[in-house]
Amino acid sequence: MNKDAFIEMCHNIYDPIHGKELVKKIFYPIKESELIILIKIYNNEFYQRAYMIQKYIESINTLKNTIKIYETRELDTSVFYINAIQHFTNKDY
Repeated sequence: MNKDAFIEMCHNIYDPIHGKELVKKIFYPIKESELIILIKIYNNEFYQRAYMIQKYIESINTLKNTIKIYETRELDTSVFYINAIQHFTNKDY
């Protein structure tokens, strides 16, 4: 596991859609050890992965639980992590 490779992949995928600054807000605060746990949850908990990833992210005090993506819309940060981990583990980026 390499956080730098994960962050680079996130920039490649999400910068054109959401912009570099939003990607930084979402993904830079996570520690590599926390990312490893998220990936383990993603790989081992098929039926409850979304719930468990959301709860784990909520327990990390350096991550925001929600992120404003448009002026009137917010998404759970876990949605971004689930999608990013899917791409990262499948190596389809």
